[in-house]
Amino acid sequence: MNPFDAIKNLQDMTEKLKSMEGKVKDITATGTAAASAVSITLNGKFEIVDIKIDQNMFDDLKDLEALPAIIKIAHSNALENLNEKLKSQTSSLVGDMGFKF
Repeated sequence: MNPFDAIKNLQDMTEKLKSMEGKVKDITATGTAAASAVSITLNGKFEIVDIKIDQNMFDDLKDLEALPAIIKIAHSNALENLNEKLKSQTSSLVGDMGFKF
């Protein structure tokens, strides 16, 4: 391989990685729990960007005691969904670079 081609390929990969970094922050995924009474949305940097709690589902004080566990379940679900989206995006980027696994 011509050394100049290798440098060009490296520059192309660097540009694609920078592009991917920009796209990652725009990716979001939502997880829910307790029949969607709680939903949590994460961005591609794994930051919580939104939490929604349906007040009607937690009218009774006893129901509120379960809220922390329900939030954890919704967060876990959001993480799973985000990881799937990121895996898909990464696979397409790697494929675009010509790598095959």
